Amino acid sequence: MRILRQGGRFLQGWEQRAWVALFAVLSIGLAALLLVGRSMFALPVALALLLAVRKIVRSLKRVRKGRLGEALVTRLLSHLSDEYWLINDVSLKSTKGNIDHVLIGPCGVVAIETKRLSGRIRCEGDRWWINGIPRRSISRQATRGAQAIKYFLVDHYPALRSGPLRFVEAVVVFTDPRSELDVSGGRATIVVRFSELSGVILELTRKYQLDPAVAEKLAKTLAEASSSN
Repeated sequence: MRILRQGGRFLQGWEQRAWVALFAVLSIGLAALLLVGRSMFALPVALALLLAVRKIVRSLKRVRKGRLGEALVTRLLSHLSDEYWLINDVSLKSTKGNIDHVLIGPCGVVAIETKRLSGRIRCEGDRWWINGIPRRSISRQATRGAQAIKYFLVDHYPALRSGPLRFVEAVVVFTDPRSELDVSGGRATIVVRFSELSGVILELTRKYQLDPAVAEKLAKTLAEASSSN
């Protein structure tokens, strides 16, 4: 497999901003504590500082987990042949945030959303719960990313609209071995555990059999656009 864009940049930016925020909160909080001394305001200031630090630390942990998950997926896909192209951290002007991975090759065009969540994960159609708590739809997030990739590539290669670009598959992969998936109901997104991802790519390869020359052209166009954003 050929990697056209390395991963981790989007989350690395988040991590850097979190460290800056942590330093700022600690600096301001400690200065405030010195200012109020042992007055009646000391306890509220200390509690506010503690809450702010805990929130930032939790954010840092989530980002670290996300970067690990993306690295694991990249490492797994690296065993594919050179007919496959991987573009990580895809960012397009038409989308908010980023698309973790886009794999283009004999498997067609596949947008992959990586999640490193532990516990019981339940999905019914496009509705999601993590350990019994409802959360924003992960499958819809993945589908939006796949649609953005499709529209972008069709705009550049309209002749492929009814052929190789008729479908861009959306895949959600959970990389934490402690995750328990309970998936039911119809949806446009493929939801799998990390151990199942290779099998999914194999099935998509049998389904699409995209010409290597076309795959290379699509991959380089997407990578160039993402690098400019």
